[in-house]
Amino acid sequence: MKLHCLIIILLLSKSVFAQKNIPDKAKKWLTQGIRAAKIDDHQTAIPLFKKAIKKHKSYKKAIQYLALSYEKNGAIDLAVEQYNQLQKLNPERKSNIISTKAKLLYENGRYKDALVEISNLENNLLVPETNALYNSIKIAIKLVDHPVEFNPKMMSLAINSNDLEYLPSLTADEETIVFTRRSNTIASDENFYISFLKDTTWTKAEYFSEINTPSNEGAICISADGKTIVFAGDEDMNGYGNFDLWIVQKDGHKWGKLENLGLNINTPYWESQPSLSTNGKELYFASKRPGGFGEIDIYKTELINGQWTKATPLDSTINTKGKEQSPFIHHDGYTLYFSSDKHPGLGKEDLFFSKRKNGSWTKPENLGYPINTHKTEANLVVSTGGETAYFASDRNQKNTGLDIYSFKLPASKQPEKLTYFKGIIKNAINLKPLIANVELINLADTSDVISTKSDSYNGTFLITLKAGIDYMCNINKQGYLFYSDHFTFTSNAEGKPYIKEIFLQPIIEEVKLNAINIKTPKPIVLNNIFFESGKAELLNASTIELNRLVVLLNDNATLKIKINGHTDNVGSKEDNLLLSQKRAKAVVDYLAKAGINNSRLSYEGFGESMPLNTENTTAAKTLNRRTEFEVIK
Repeated sequence: MKLHCLIIILLLSKSVFAQKNIPDKAKKWLTQGIRAAKIDDHQTAIPLFKKAIKKHKSYKKAIQYLALSYEKNGAIDLAVEQYNQLQKLNPERKSNIISTKAKLLYENGRYKDALVEISNLENNLLVPETNALYNSIKIAIKLVDHPVEFNPKMMSLAINSNDLEYLPSLTADEETIVFTRRSNTIASDENFYISFLKDTTWTKAEYFSEINTPSNEGAICISADGKTIVFAGDEDMNGYGNFDLWIVQKDGHKWGKLENLGLNINTPYWESQPSLSTNGKELYFASKRPGGFGEIDIYKTELINGQWTKATPLDSTINTKGKEQSPFIHHDGYTLYFSSDKHPGLGKEDLFFSKRKNGSWTKPENLGYPINTHKTEANLVVSTGGETAYFASDRNQKNTGLDIYSFKLPASKQPEKLTYFKGIIKNAINLKPLIANVELINLADTSDVISTKSDSYNGTFLITLKAGIDYMCNINKQGYLFYSDHFTFTSNAEGKPYIKEIFLQPIIEEVKLNAINIKTPKPIVLNNIFFESGKAELLNASTIELNRLVVLLNDNATLKIKINGHTDNVGSKEDNLLLSQKRAKAVVDYLAKAGINNSRLSYEGFGESMPLNTENTTAAKTLNRRTEFEVIK
């Protein structure tokens, strides 16, 4: 946490250091030292300040400047010595000088030394700045005394290089990573790079030519499914400010046109560090615009009816008078990771997280030590499963600059448990990829719908799934029989992703392909038809699936279908055969009641005679209990 205090300004004011009878040579050396210090040449400045003090031992201004140069040079103990000397010479400024020493020690990770210093100001702890520093020191000591597990591992040299790599962003399946790379030789030359995970190895990162421009790029964010990118580009891109947010969509296998996100998001000021929610309907970013809470604030905008709303800052639970930035909204949609220099922490800038509950953000929680240190930590992203975090650091001893690292995130700092459903949709006859509608519905809350389309080029799609929810899945395309599936993902599950190759069957009686006659499609399992155990009454959760079947029949007026009922092998064969017949008839009755002519409907029960899996397991029995429909004309 970077504290805003006026201590140094007060110490440097002329009234504090007004001294008479200073030798001219001492004044000359001080002037030369200040000139060097202003350009950060402290190696030159320090000897000049020392000469001035040697010429006049109680030269307060020279002592103060020497302390500051030691501080800038990292010689903290020597800086503290000079402040001690200054304190003796300025007893009337004792409180300010002690606060300066405590702040210096705190910002350099010397928390217990800082506490010793600030404890001398017991009567001044009601001063807001002093009290804030005192609380931060106490919190820092507590965090260090209770460290979290942290074992960062540098990512492969396929991603990291001798240049600077930072601001990583990954797809939900963690098979694509994009990041910013800056040249070690040209400070303003920032460009985007992309790498893909093949088997277990990252490909060599390539210049992201479809996104990079002749201008300077900043932060980049790739959507969960890898089909959308939001990034920051500088003023040379003819935007509205010195850094604007831009968006680009993937069309098939090609990236489309770069589009400015417009004045509801961008201003004449700095906008950067975008983070897109998994459904693509919320965008978080950092901005320096006026009208917020502090120097840099985190803003949010929502996509409603195809338009981004006016961006607004998150409330004061998140934003402070300082700098809040590098937001990352996890794919769970509830957990926000960000950096702050004002929320209590360990130093200059720490990483925090907050969870959205009932529409409000919880009090930010520090990620802990040694994830956070007295230095600057920022730009954290977290995997879909929540166990792995990625960030940029210069902790490599080989001095290669910023590199991208990963580490296991402590369980208490993890987001809600998630996995993902990833598939490829093909024509069941010619095996060509299809663009189709993919829909997942929360069976406990049917208004909670996740929808997307498969890629027009390769038929792929990806959707994240939340823990503890039963989903029904429907994949449909006009002219094809729909695909039905059902997912149960409990919070104690391993979180393994669902990977499926899905074949949609064209609605045809017979086609001729490569001189081979292909008959009518095989039965389609209706995975979201539910009955009470041992009974034939349809449960309410079956309604959505049944209504889709009604739509299919209404859209294809000549289609005739047969409903097939199947059971597991629990109970007698006779009872199971009767139950399967009753269940199949229950579905036909529903369709007929919905207006489908009985002449287009038939049914048959097969009992336990046609199992899909002959193993004597719970999973096999669940698979064998099913309702199907097949096209008979």
